Amino acid sequence: MQRPALALFVLTLASLLHAQEAPKPADPLQAARPRLKTALTKTAATTDTAFAASWAQNSKKQGAQNALEQAFAGRNQGKVAGSWHPGLVACTFDGDPKDEVLSAGRRTIAKDDNSAWTLRAGRFADGNTTSFVPDVELLLEQLAAFELAIVHRDTGSLDDRPVEVLSVALSADQVKDATWSGLVPTCLTAPMAMNEFRLNLNANAGARPAATPPAATVDLAILLDPATGIVHELRFRGWNKQNAGGAGQVVFLRAGAGVQAAGADDEEEEEKEADGKKADGPLQYENGLPVRSRKGMTVMDYTVRLTDHGKKAAPDLSAEQKKLLGR
Repeated sequence: MQRPALALFVLTLASLLHAQEAPKPADPLQAARPRLKTALTKTAATTDTAFAASWAQNSKKQGAQNALEQAFAGRNQGKVAGSWHPGLVACTFDGDPKDEVLSAGRRTIAKDDNSAWTLRAGRFADGNTTSFVPDVELLLEQLAAFELAIVHRDTGSLDDRPVEVLSVALSADQVKDATWSGLVPTCLTAPMAMNEFRLNLNANAGARPAATPPAATVDLAILLDPATGIVHELRFRGWNKQNAGGAGQVVFLRAGAGVQAAGADDEEEEEKEADGKKADGPLQYENGLPVRSRKGMTVMDYTVRLTDHGKKAAPDLSAEQKKLLGR
């Protein structure tokens, strides 16, 4: 008669001990994923928001570029101030002349210091091609649709505002989609000044070859306000191998034959400095981005700062602008 009572006592004691065990803490990186997705979605839906975007090579030897780099430097860097509104995106480019672009639906108009507003497609008012025009609203929407892999979390401040900094490693497919959909500058994943530049002199000799996906490693730091759940900054960094598969070379193709005409610099001083920061073990992070060795790499940055969330007034369109935009 005592054994059943003893067994019951043991089971009760085991249950009490199990109930007193502390639950395992949740993985902070996994816990941040739904929070990040919500913040990206919410920010994308907040129209009448201003942004400042810039892209350029991350290098301390800008003044020592070779002739090829200098020839393409203008397409590898840029600054834009803009805003998005219901059915309208406005961009003003830094430079001389000051280029302005307005897009509404399928139509885009452009002007500069020397030209009036005129209908354009992929070009500035003077006819020069627009290498990249930011669409921050669409970029936020696409990032929200991605299954982003958060690899690091930190806290910091931006304009005296506390922010949560979430570091993301984009997958190869995400890098390809972001590049080919025009959501990031092409130079972020394939800098023209350093990347292989090919002239196919027999372009009509056969079927169109398949495009080569970007091979860059892209890191992303997303800064969001933990109180409002709004994104305030996106920091992209692209790492591109130099002289890999012809990268950093000008190559002329004739019947499949290639001839190297120019190459990229080694940037030895930067390599030494970066290698000095690198140590065995986990990656170290600065400003939300991992510190990697720069040896044999071209490093490109693309940064988007968001301000005046939901408060930026839309441009007051003139009758001529409305006519050109079909509004």
